[in-house]
Amino acid sequence: MIFPADGTGTGLVLDTETEPDRLPIVRWLGRSDALGPDAVAVLGTCGGVPLLVEHSRGSFVRPGLRGHRLAAGAGTGGGDGADIAGRDWSTAFRPTQTHLEGDVLVLVAADDAAGLGLRTEAAALPGGALRIRHVLTNRGASPYLVDGLEVSVPIPDSFAELLDFTGRHERERTPQRHPIRDGLWVQESRAGRPGLDAASMFVAGSAGFGFAHGEVVALAVAASGNSVLALQRNGAEGPRLCGGELLMPGEIVLTEGESYASPWVFVVAADDGLDSIAAALHTWQRSLGAHPAR
Repeated sequence: MIFPADGTGTGLVLDTETEPDRLPIVRWLGRSDALGPDAVAVLGTCGGVPLLVEHSRGSFVRPGLRGHRLAAGAGTGGGDGADIAGRDWSTAFRPTQTHLEGDVLVLVAADDAAGLGLRTEAAALPGGALRIRHVLTNRGASPYLVDGLEVSVPIPDSFAELLDFTGRHERERTPQRHPIRDGLWVQESRAGRPGLDAASMFVAGSAGFGFAHGEVVALAVAASGNSVLALQRNGAEGPRLCGGELLMPGEIVLTEGESYASPWVFVVAADDGLDSIAAALHTWQRSLGAHPAR
């Protein structure tokens, strides 16, 4: 399926049929107007990644959900009744629903063995951006500790450069570029708020992209606290951008029935450079009721 269906702004092709017992795969992400009428058939053979990366799919890059269950023990290594950590750390979610709630695409899944539920939401915004988030629910009787919950989106194999930011006092938001290679590039914000060296966003694109030229995909985490941005690729899997909240040890412990929602992750694609990325985000900001008219 193509989302959003109106074919404007940033869009994605979601494969819900090839492996119906696993999380859907995003086969393609980019400018919707670049898709032809037979896009689903043509792109069905393209690679891609699920919005939540799982090792159970045979992927061994950084997983989208990192956490484990704390189960009551029976004297194993720590005396009678000692808790046992490290349970249910590798999930295998199976989809149960895929539907639209107004303009929001909702993917619902469950891992009954792990006692977890997952709800993924994707919304198309004024200006042409998408925003995506995960909501994780503990359905088990024992606590589940969440170490990380991140959204992933694919980028084309042809993309050659990554732009992000660094800085210090009086030199904030200094741009820096890197060639896209195999491995994991991570930028973390640990100051409790975006600091002087905050990465702000990751922008991946074609070689030499600039303000008014080049294909680009940008990803930003809509959180004012600690956050993490990542780009990863290995020899067997295509490149992807990832983002979420940077959680401290023990910060999120879900008891039975409790849920944790990741921050919204904003994704914007353009075929004419960075100015179009900025225009899409500014248009969305101006559409908000709280934005001043002048």
